[in-house]
Amino acid sequence: MYVEAESGIRAKEERREQIQALLADVREGDLVLVDKLDRWSRDAEFILRTSRQVHEAGASFFAISDNCDPGTREGKFMLGVRASVAEDERERIRERLVGTRRLLRDRGYYVEGVPPYGYVRQPEREKRNILAIDPKAAERVRGMFAAVAGGMSLADAGDMFGVNAWRVRSIVRSRVYLGEIQNTRGEWIKSFHEAIIAPELWETANAGLLSRRHWDKPRGETRDWILRDVAVCLRCGAKMGAAWAGPDSAKRHYYRCVRMCQAKGARVTTGSYVPRREVEDAFTPMVMERLTELRDELAQEPVRVVAPVAVDHEAQRDKLRAKRLRLLERHADGDMSRDELRELLGKVDGDMAKVEAKLGEARRPLPTAKARAAMLCEVKSLAVAWRKADGEQRRRMVRLLAHRVAIAKGEAPVPTWKTDDEMVRGTK
Repeated sequence: MYVEAESGIRAKEERREQIQALLADVREGDLVLVDKLDRWSRDAEFILRTSRQVHEAGASFFAISDNCDPGTREGKFMLGVRASVAEDERERIRERLVGTRRLLRDRGYYVEGVPPYGYVRQPEREKRNILAIDPKAAERVRGMFAAVAGGMSLADAGDMFGVNAWRVRSIVRSRVYLGEIQNTRGEWIKSFHEAIIAPELWETANAGLLSRRHWDKPRGETRDWILRDVAVCLRCGAKMGAAWAGPDSAKRHYYRCVRMCQAKGARVTTGSYVPRREVEDAFTPMVMERLTELRDELAQEPVRVVAPVAVDHEAQRDKLRAKRLRLLERHADGDMSRDELRELLGKVDGDMAKVEAKLGEARRPLPTAKARAAMLCEVKSLAVAWRKADGEQRRRMVRLLAHRVAIAKGEAPVPTWKTDDEMVRGTK
Protein backbone atom coordinates (compact mmCIF):
# COMPACT_ATOMS: atom_id res chain seq x y z
CA MET A 1 0.00 0.00 0.00
CA TYR A 2 1.37 3.38 -1.06
CA VAL A 3 -0.61 6.22 0.53
CA GLU A 4 0.05 9.55 -1.18
CA ALA A 5 -1.11 12.76 0.52
CA GLU A 6 0.26 15.29 -1.96
CA SER A 7 -1.95 16.92 -4.58
CA GLY A 8 -1.97 15.38 -8.03
CA ILE A 9 -1.18 18.57 -9.93
CA ARG A 10 1.84 18.71 -12.20
CA ALA A 11 3.71 21.38 -10.23
CA LYS A 12 4.01 19.06 -7.20
CA GLU A 13 5.14 15.94 -9.08
CA GLU A 14 8.59 15.89 -7.46
CA ARG A 15 6.97 16.05 -4.00
CA ARG A 16 4.82 12.96 -4.59
CA GLU A 17 7.29 10.69 -2.87
CA GLN A 18 4.96 7.70 -2.52
CA ILE A 19 4.13 7.63 -6.24
CA GLN A 20 7.84 7.86 -7.07
CA ALA A 21 8.58 5.02 -4.63
CA LEU A 22 5.88 2.86 -6.19
CA LEU A 23 7.24 3.42 -9.69
CA ALA A 24 10.74 2.53 -8.47
CA ASP A 25 9.50 -0.67 -6.78
CA VAL A 26 7.19 -2.03 -9.48
CA ARG A 27 8.36 -5.36 -10.90
CA GLU A 28 7.33 -7.77 -13.66
CA GLY A 29 4.04 -9.48 -12.85
CA ASP A 30 2.88 -6.78 -10.40
CA LEU A 31 -0.57 -5.20 -10.60
CA VAL A 32 -0.81 -1.50 -9.74
CA LEU A 33 -4.30 -0.69 -8.49
CA VAL A 34 -5.59 2.85 -8.07
CA ASP A 35 -9.06 3.87 -6.94
CA LYS A 36 -9.53 6.52 -9.68
CA LEU A 37 -7.24 8.01 -12.31
CA ASP A 38 -7.66 11.52 -10.90
CA ARG A 39 -6.33 10.15 -7.57
CA TRP A 40 -3.21 8.99 -9.43
CA SER A 41 -2.77 12.42 -11.04
CA ARG A 42 -4.68 15.30 -12.59
CA ASP A 43 -2.01 15.86 -15.24
CA ALA A 44 -2.65 14.03 -18.53
CA GLU A 45 1.00 13.83 -19.51
CA PHE A 46 1.95 12.33 -16.13
CA ILE A 47 -0.85 9.73 -16.28
CA LEU A 48 0.09 8.55 -19.77
CA ARG A 49 3.82 8.52 -19.09
CA THR A 50 3.68 6.66 -15.76
CA SER A 51 1.12 4.10 -16.92
CA ARG A 52 3.45 3.41 -19.85
CA GLN A 53 6.33 3.09 -17.38
CA VAL A 54 4.38 0.50 -15.39
CA HIS A 55 3.69 -1.59 -18.51
CA GLU A 56 7.30 -1.37 -19.67
CA ALA A 57 8.31 -2.89 -16.33
CA GLY A 58 6.12 -5.89 -17.15
CA ALA A 59 3.40 -4.95 -14.68
CA SER A 60 -0.27 -4.09 -15.16
CA PHE A 61 -2.20 -0.94 -14.27
CA PHE A 62 -5.89 -0.76 -13.39
CA ALA A 63 -8.15 2.10 -12.20
CA ILE A 64 -10.98 0.48 -10.24
CA SER A 65 -13.71 3.15 -10.23
CA ASP A 66 -13.03 4.04 -13.89
CA ASN A 67 -12.89 0.34 -14.90
CA CYS A 68 -9.87 1.27 -17.00
CA ASP A 69 -7.16 -1.20 -18.06
CA PRO A 70 -4.71 0.59 -20.40
CA GLY A 71 -3.22 -2.78 -21.32
CA THR A 72 -6.08 -3.25 -23.78
CA ARG A 73 -6.83 -1.23 -26.90
CA GLU A 74 -10.13 0.04 -25.50
CA GLY A 75 -8.54 0.73 -22.11
CA LYS A 76 -5.73 2.73 -23.70
CA PHE A 77 -8.29 4.93 -25.46
CA MET A 78 -10.28 5.31 -22.24
CA LEU A 79 -7.09 6.21 -20.38
CA GLY A 80 -6.49 9.15 -22.72
CA VAL A 81 -10.07 10.36 -22.36
CA ARG A 82 -10.07 10.02 -18.56
CA ALA A 83 -6.69 11.75 -18.34
CA SER A 84 -8.02 14.73 -20.29
CA VAL A 85 -11.12 14.86 -18.08
CA ALA A 86 -8.95 14.78 -14.94
CA GLU A 87 -6.81 17.63 -16.28
CA ASP A 88 -9.90 19.67 -17.16
CA GLU A 89 -11.29 19.11 -13.66
CA ARG A 90 -7.98 20.35 -12.24
CA GLU A 91 -8.53 23.66 -14.05
CA ARG A 92 -12.06 23.84 -12.69
CA ILE A 93 -10.77 23.20 -9.17
CA ARG A 94 -8.20 25.93 -9.61
CA GLU A 95 -10.95 28.37 -10.66
CA ARG A 96 -12.99 27.44 -7.58
CA LEU A 97 -9.93 27.86 -5.34
CA VAL A 98 -9.32 31.32 -6.77
CA GLY A 99 -12.88 32.25 -5.87
CA THR A 100 -12.43 30.86 -2.35
CA ARG A 101 -9.16 32.77 -1.93
CA ARG A 102 -10.86 36.00 -2.93
CA LEU A 103 -13.63 35.38 -0.39
CA LEU A 104 -11.16 34.62 2.42
CA ARG A 105 -9.01 37.63 1.53
CA ASP A 106 -12.04 39.93 1.70
CA ARG A 107 -12.83 38.54 5.16
CA GLY A 108 -9.38 39.39 6.47
CA TYR A 109 -7.53 36.08 6.16
CA TYR A 110 -4.00 35.76 4.74
CA VAL A 111 -4.18 33.54 1.63
CA GLU A 112 -0.97 34.52 -0.17
CA GLY A 113 2.18 32.40 -0.45
CA VAL A 114 5.16 32.98 1.83
CA PRO A 115 4.17 35.01 4.93
CA PRO A 116 5.67 38.51 5.31
CA TYR A 117 8.93 38.72 7.22
CA GLY A 118 8.10 38.74 10.94
CA TYR A 119 5.22 36.29 10.62
CA VAL A 120 4.84 32.52 10.20
CA ARG A 121 1.90 30.27 9.45
CA GLN A 122 0.27 28.52 12.37
CA PRO A 123 0.65 24.72 12.39
CA GLU A 124 -3.05 24.05 13.00
CA ARG A 125 -4.83 23.50 9.69
CA GLU A 126 -7.89 25.53 10.70
CA LYS A 127 -5.65 28.52 11.54
CA ARG A 128 -3.28 28.40 8.56
CA ASN A 129 -4.78 31.58 7.14
CA ILE A 130 -4.18 33.51 10.36
CA LEU A 131 -0.57 34.64 10.68
CA ALA A 132 1.38 34.16 13.90
CA ILE A 133 4.25 36.40 15.04
CA ASP A 134 7.82 35.10 14.76
CA PRO A 135 9.35 36.73 17.90
CA LYS A 136 12.94 36.96 16.64
CA ALA A 137 12.04 38.29 13.19
CA ALA A 138 9.40 40.63 14.63
CA GLU A 139 12.06 42.23 16.83
CA ARG A 140 14.14 42.98 13.71
CA VAL A 141 11.09 44.49 12.00
CA ARG A 142 10.51 46.80 14.99
CA GLY A 143 14.17 47.78 14.82
CA MET A 144 13.84 48.74 11.14
CA PHE A 145 10.79 50.89 11.84
CA ALA A 146 12.50 52.57 14.78
CA ALA A 147 15.65 53.27 12.74
CA VAL A 148 13.74 54.86 9.85
CA ALA A 149 11.49 56.81 12.23
CA GLY A 150 14.62 58.14 13.93
CA GLY A 151 15.91 59.61 10.67
CA MET A 152 18.26 56.83 9.51
CA SER A 153 18.50 56.36 5.73
CA LEU A 154 17.22 53.19 4.11
CA ALA A 155 20.74 52.23 3.07
CA ASP A 156 22.12 52.61 6.60
CA ALA A 157 19.15 50.72 8.08
CA GLY A 158 19.74 47.95 5.55
CA ASP A 159 23.41 47.72 6.49
CA MET A 160 22.47 47.55 10.17
CA PHE A 161 20.10 44.61 9.64
CA GLY A 162 21.94 42.88 6.82
CA VAL A 163 19.40 43.49 4.03
CA ASN A 164 19.25 45.87 1.06
CA ALA A 165 17.58 49.28 1.20
CA TRP A 166 14.60 48.23 -0.92
CA ARG A 167 13.81 45.40 1.51
CA VAL A 168 13.71 47.90 4.38
CA ARG A 169 11.51 50.22 2.33
CA SER A 170 9.01 47.48 1.44
CA ILE A 171 8.76 46.43 5.10
CA VAL A 172 8.32 49.97 6.42
CA ARG A 173 5.64 50.79 3.84
CA SER A 174 3.60 47.62 4.42
CA ARG A 175 0.43 47.91 6.52
CA VAL A 176 0.51 44.16 7.22
CA TYR A 177 2.52 45.01 10.33
CA LEU A 178 -0.45 47.06 11.58
CA GLY A 179 -2.59 43.91 11.62
CA GLU A 180 -4.22 44.75 8.29
CA ILE A 181 -4.50 42.98 4.94
CA GLN A 182 -5.32 44.12 1.40
CA ASN A 183 -8.63 42.87 0.03
CA THR A 184 -9.44 42.10 -3.62
CA ARG A 185 -10.36 45.75 -4.25
CA GLY A 186 -6.95 46.93 -3.07
CA GLU A 187 -8.30 48.34 0.21
CA TRP A 188 -6.55 47.74 3.53
CA ILE A 189 -8.89 46.10 6.04
CA LYS A 190 -8.53 44.74 9.58
CA SER A 191 -7.13 41.21 9.59
CA PHE A 192 -7.15 38.40 12.16
CA HIS A 193 -3.38 38.44 12.77
CA GLU A 194 -1.76 40.46 15.55
CA ALA A 195 0.02 43.74 14.78
CA ILE A 196 3.79 44.01 15.24
CA ILE A 197 4.02 47.81 14.95
CA ALA A 198 2.01 50.44 16.80
CA PRO A 199 0.13 52.89 14.52
CA GLU A 200 2.12 55.87 15.88
CA LEU A 201 5.48 54.26 14.98
CA TRP A 202 4.21 53.28 11.52
CA GLU A 203 3.02 56.83 10.81
CA THR A 204 6.28 58.36 12.03
CA ALA A 205 8.44 56.02 9.92
CA ASN A 206 6.42 56.58 6.75
CA ALA A 207 6.29 60.33 7.28
CA GLY A 208 10.09 60.22 7.44
CA LEU A 209 10.22 58.31 4.15
CA LEU A 210 8.00 60.86 2.42
CA SER A 211 10.03 63.81 3.69
CA ARG A 212 13.31 62.34 2.44
CA ARG A 213 12.28 60.90 -0.90
CA HIS A 214 13.59 62.69 -3.96
CA TRP A 215 12.72 60.53 -6.95
CA ASP A 216 9.43 62.28 -7.69
CA LYS A 217 10.59 65.87 -7.27
CA PRO A 218 12.22 66.38 -10.68
CA ARG A 219 9.78 65.18 -13.32
CA GLY A 220 10.96 62.48 -15.70
CA GLU A 221 12.93 63.69 -18.70
CA THR A 222 10.91 61.48 -21.05
CA ARG A 223 7.49 62.49 -19.72
CA ASP A 224 6.63 64.39 -22.92
CA TRP A 225 7.96 61.82 -25.43
CA ILE A 226 4.69 60.97 -27.14
CA LEU A 227 5.78 57.47 -28.27
CA ARG A 228 7.45 56.49 -25.00
CA ASP A 229 4.77 53.91 -24.02
CA VAL A 230 4.15 52.30 -27.42
CA ALA A 231 7.42 52.53 -29.41
CA VAL A 232 8.96 49.23 -30.58
CA CYS A 233 11.86 48.51 -32.92
CA LEU A 234 10.79 48.16 -36.56
CA ARG A 235 13.53 45.56 -37.19
CA CYS A 236 13.34 43.23 -34.18
CA GLY A 237 10.12 44.19 -32.35
CA ALA A 238 11.90 44.97 -29.07
CA LYS A 239 10.76 47.83 -26.84
CA MET A 240 12.43 51.18 -27.49
CA GLY A 241 14.17 52.82 -24.56
CA ALA A 242 15.56 56.35 -24.24
CA ALA A 243 19.03 57.79 -24.78
CA TRP A 244 20.71 61.20 -24.75
CA ALA A 245 23.84 62.71 -26.30
CA GLY A 246 25.62 66.05 -26.10
CA PRO A 247 25.88 68.66 -23.33
CA ASP A 248 22.89 69.69 -21.22
CA SER A 249 22.64 72.99 -23.09
CA ALA A 250 22.25 71.20 -26.45
CA LYS A 251 21.14 67.68 -25.56
CA ARG A 252 19.97 65.38 -28.36
CA HIS A 253 17.26 62.84 -27.60
CA TYR A 254 16.87 59.38 -29.14
CA TYR A 255 14.60 56.35 -28.96
CA ARG A 256 16.96 53.39 -28.56
CA CYS A 257 16.33 49.70 -29.28
CA VAL A 258 16.95 47.80 -26.04
CA ARG A 259 18.47 44.92 -28.04
CA MET A 260 20.83 47.32 -29.82
CA CYS A 261 19.84 45.86 -33.19
CA GLN A 262 21.28 47.55 -36.26
CA ALA A 263 21.14 47.57 -40.01
CA LYS A 264 23.45 45.06 -41.64
CA GLY A 265 26.89 46.58 -42.10
CA ALA A 266 25.92 49.83 -40.36
CA ARG A 267 27.27 51.33 -37.19
CA VAL A 268 25.43 50.64 -33.93
CA THR A 269 24.31 54.24 -33.63
CA THR A 270 22.89 54.13 -37.16
CA GLY A 271 20.63 51.14 -36.52
CA SER A 272 19.75 51.41 -32.84
CA TYR A 273 19.16 55.12 -32.24
CA VAL A 274 16.14 56.96 -33.70
CA PRO A 275 16.08 60.79 -33.34
CA ARG A 276 13.10 61.60 -31.17
CA ARG A 277 12.01 64.84 -32.84
CA GLU A 278 12.28 63.39 -36.31
CA VAL A 279 10.09 60.36 -35.67
CA GLU A 280 7.50 62.27 -33.61
CA ASP A 281 7.13 64.90 -36.35
CA ALA A 282 6.51 62.09 -38.86
CA PHE A 283 3.97 60.43 -36.56
CA THR A 284 1.84 63.48 -35.71
CA PRO A 285 -0.03 63.70 -39.06
CA MET A 286 -0.76 59.97 -38.77
CA VAL A 287 -2.65 60.64 -35.53
CA MET A 288 -4.85 63.22 -37.20
CA GLU A 289 -5.57 60.84 -40.08
CA ARG A 290 -6.45 58.08 -37.63
CA LEU A 291 -8.80 60.33 -35.66
CA THR A 292 -10.59 61.21 -38.91
CA GLU A 293 -10.92 57.50 -39.79
CA LEU A 294 -12.28 56.69 -36.33
CA ARG A 295 -14.80 59.50 -36.53
CA ASP A 296 -16.13 58.15 -39.84
CA GLU A 297 -16.21 54.52 -38.57
CA LEU A 298 -17.99 55.37 -35.33
CA ALA A 299 -20.57 57.46 -37.14
CA GLN A 300 -21.71 54.36 -39.09
CA GLU A 301 -23.97 51.61 -37.78
CA PRO A 302 -21.86 48.64 -36.58
CA VAL A 303 -22.10 45.51 -38.72
CA ARG A 304 -20.67 42.14 -37.78
CA VAL A 305 -18.42 40.80 -40.51
CA VAL A 306 -19.48 37.34 -41.65
CA ALA A 307 -16.90 35.12 -43.31
CA PRO A 308 -17.78 34.14 -46.92
CA VAL A 309 -17.30 30.48 -45.99
CA ALA A 310 -18.71 29.38 -42.65
CA VAL A 311 -16.01 28.09 -40.31
CA ASP A 312 -16.95 25.68 -37.55
CA HIS A 313 -14.67 26.93 -34.77
CA GLU A 314 -16.09 24.41 -32.30
CA ALA A 315 -15.06 21.56 -34.63
CA GLN A 316 -11.60 23.13 -34.92
CA ARG A 317 -11.36 23.26 -31.14
CA ASP A 318 -12.32 19.57 -30.86
CA LYS A 319 -9.67 18.63 -33.44
CA LEU A 320 -7.01 20.56 -31.55
CA ARG A 321 -7.99 18.83 -28.31
CA ALA A 322 -7.68 15.45 -30.03
CA LYS A 323 -4.31 16.47 -31.49
CA ARG A 324 -3.09 17.48 -28.04
CA LEU A 325 -4.11 14.10 -26.67
CA ARG A 326 -2.30 12.27 -29.49
CA LEU A 327 0.89 14.21 -28.74
CA LEU A 328 0.68 13.22 -25.09
CA GLU A 329 0.22 9.58 -26.09
CA ARG A 330 3.23 9.73 -28.42
CA HIS A 331 5.34 11.12 -25.60
CA ALA A 332 4.09 8.42 -23.25
CA ASP A 333 5.00 5.79 -25.88
CA GLY A 334 8.51 7.22 -26.10
CA ASP A 335 8.13 8.51 -29.68
CA MET A 336 9.22 12.03 -28.78
CA SER A 337 11.28 13.78 -26.13
CA ARG A 338 9.93 16.13 -23.46
CA ASP A 339 11.38 19.16 -25.30
CA GLU A 340 9.70 18.13 -28.55
CA LEU A 341 6.44 17.62 -26.69
CA ARG A 342 6.69 21.03 -25.05
CA GLU A 343 7.35 22.72 -28.40
CA LEU A 344 4.47 20.99 -30.19
CA LEU A 345 2.06 21.54 -27.30
CA GLY A 346 2.97 25.20 -27.35
CA LYS A 347 1.91 25.44 -31.00
CA VAL A 348 -1.32 23.52 -30.39
CA ASP A 349 -2.17 25.65 -27.34
CA GLY A 350 -1.46 28.79 -29.37
CA ASP A 351 -3.85 27.63 -32.11
CA MET A 352 -6.39 26.74 -29.41
CA ALA A 353 -6.19 30.25 -27.98
CA LYS A 354 -6.83 31.74 -31.45
CA VAL A 355 -9.87 29.51 -31.96
CA GLU A 356 -11.20 30.38 -28.49
CA ALA A 357 -10.74 34.07 -29.31
CA LYS A 358 -12.72 33.67 -32.54
CA LEU A 359 -15.48 31.83 -30.69
CA GLY A 360 -15.60 34.62 -28.13
CA GLU A 361 -15.68 37.27 -30.86
CA ALA A 362 -18.56 35.53 -32.61
CA ARG A 363 -20.55 35.36 -29.36
CA ARG A 364 -19.67 38.85 -28.17
CA PRO A 365 -22.52 41.34 -28.60
CA LEU A 366 -21.93 44.36 -30.79
CA PRO A 367 -21.32 47.64 -28.91
CA THR A 368 -24.50 49.54 -28.18
CA ALA A 369 -25.35 52.69 -30.10
CA LYS A 370 -25.01 54.64 -26.85
CA ALA A 371 -21.45 53.39 -26.26
CA ARG A 372 -20.40 54.19 -29.83
CA ALA A 373 -21.94 57.65 -29.60
CA ALA A 374 -19.98 58.32 -26.40
CA MET A 375 -16.75 57.20 -28.05
CA LEU A 376 -17.52 59.32 -31.12
CA CYS A 377 -17.78 62.40 -28.90
CA GLU A 378 -14.48 61.47 -27.26
CA VAL A 379 -12.73 61.05 -30.62
CA LYS A 380 -13.95 64.46 -31.75
CA SER A 381 -12.68 65.94 -28.49
CA LEU A 382 -9.29 64.28 -29.00
CA ALA A 383 -8.97 65.80 -32.46
CA VAL A 384 -9.54 69.29 -31.02
CA ALA A 385 -7.41 68.71 -27.93
CA TRP A 386 -4.41 67.31 -29.84
CA ARG A 387 -3.59 70.69 -31.40
CA LYS A 388 -3.51 72.39 -27.97
CA ALA A 389 -2.05 69.55 -25.92
CA ASP A 390 1.50 69.46 -24.56
CA GLY A 391 3.79 66.44 -24.99
CA GLU A 392 2.65 64.67 -21.83
CA GLN A 393 -1.02 64.95 -22.79
CA ARG A 394 -0.29 63.76 -26.32
CA ARG A 395 1.52 60.76 -24.88
CA ARG A 396 -1.66 59.72 -23.04
CA MET A 397 -3.72 60.18 -26.22
CA VAL A 398 -1.35 57.97 -28.22
CA ARG A 399 -1.69 55.28 -25.56
CA LEU A 400 -5.48 55.39 -26.05
CA LEU A 401 -5.23 55.14 -29.83
CA ALA A 402 -2.42 52.66 -30.54
CA HIS A 403 -1.25 49.25 -29.39
CA ARG A 404 2.30 49.92 -30.63
CA VAL A 405 4.27 52.02 -33.11
CA ALA A 406 7.25 50.42 -34.90
CA ILE A 407 10.06 52.89 -35.61
CA ALA A 408 13.57 52.91 -37.11
CA LYS A 409 15.98 55.60 -38.27
CA GLY A 410 15.10 56.88 -41.72
CA GLU A 411 11.85 54.89 -41.86
CA ALA A 412 8.26 56.08 -41.57
CA PRO A 413 6.56 54.98 -38.29
CA VAL A 414 4.32 51.91 -38.61
CA PRO A 415 1.47 52.15 -36.08
CA THR A 416 -0.81 49.30 -34.99
CA TRP A 417 -4.01 51.14 -34.18
CA LYS A 418 -6.75 50.01 -31.85
CA THR A 419 -9.98 49.31 -33.68
CA ASP A 420 -13.11 51.32 -33.04
CA ASP A 421 -14.68 48.30 -31.29
CA GLU A 422 -11.62 47.90 -29.05
CA MET A 423 -11.82 51.55 -28.06
CA VAL A 424 -15.55 51.31 -27.36
CA ARG A 425 -15.08 48.21 -25.22
CA GLY A 426 -12.02 49.67 -23.53
CA THR A 427 -9.80 46.75 -24.57
CA LYS A 428 -6.02 47.11 -24.82
